[in-house]
Amino acid sequence: MIPIGYGMSVFYNQAALFPLVAACGLSFALAGFTHIGYTVAIRDLDFRKLALIDNTAAFVSFIAAVVIGYMYRSVWALVISFVVAAATKTVMSYVVQSTRLSWEFNRKIAAELLTYGRYITGSTILLFIASEIDTAMVGKLLDLKSLGFYSVAFMLANFPPVHVAYAVSNIMFSAYSRMQDDEERLANAFLRVMAFVASLVLPVMAGMAVAASSLIEVVYGKGWLDAVLPFQILCIYGGVHAIVTVNGYMFNAIGRPDIGLRIAAVRLGGILLIIFPAIKYFGTAGAVTARKGSL
Repeated sequence: MIPIGYGMSVFYNQAALFPLVAACGLSFALAGFTHIGYTVAIRDLDFRKLALIDNTAAFVSFIAAVVIGYMYRSVWALVISFVVAAATKTVMSYVVQSTRLSWEFNRKIAAELLTYGRYITGSTILLFIASEIDTAMVGKLLDLKSLGFYSVAFMLANFPPVHVAYAVSNIMFSAYSRMQDDEERLANAFLRVMAFVASLVLPVMAGMAVAASSLIEVVYGKGWLDAVLPFQILCIYGGVHAIVTVNGYMFNAIGRPDIGLRIAAVRLGGILLIIFPAIKYFGTAGAVTARKGSL
């Protein structure tokens, strides 16, 4: 994160970005020490432990953000809350576990994880670039005001589908992996999940798109009404994005993460072809259209 932070500060010509981004790297270091039992709880669908860990981390980080933000009125409140969330989650993962850890290197398990994980690592990197390049280019090609409108629109439109997809994926990853040898059962479960996600997310996104002007005015005020158009387009993107996200977890669960990598490569290639001219000629609306078209 230190070289990334330096690169971002140069790219945007904003020196203040360097320490902010570098400090965020602490959260990844802390998260790396999470008790392996947390992953076991996900596999076993132990939602009592998961809820206790995740909700405690969310609550503590929220309090940290509010208190520091109120006292210092600084963006550092967000960075510190990000690190605090990772630290709290790591600590809680040990608090709720009764199993003691022992350190051991198993060559066979390491080889299996590297073979399986290289595709997930690759697809995660590609999808991250595909998901963030529009924001990066808006900030570079347009002005900070346009970036603010775009960021607000994206945050509001992305909140419902991402949280629905995250909740469903945490459950279905384990379920799909147990069904991978029964193709008929797997197919039926997959279709039912798709129908559930679509019936839940699409009406919500449609309603948000229709009420976009009133929603943004109530939440942020009249000064943010320029975010309405990109928000409406992003609502369409959000509904499709939730379905695509759940699909990706299914490929991983059945032992075919290579499919997700290929999809990620195609998606990134598509957005790279159109993102620059789209923003140059159509501004934030073009950025949204390019993001939606990459799906």
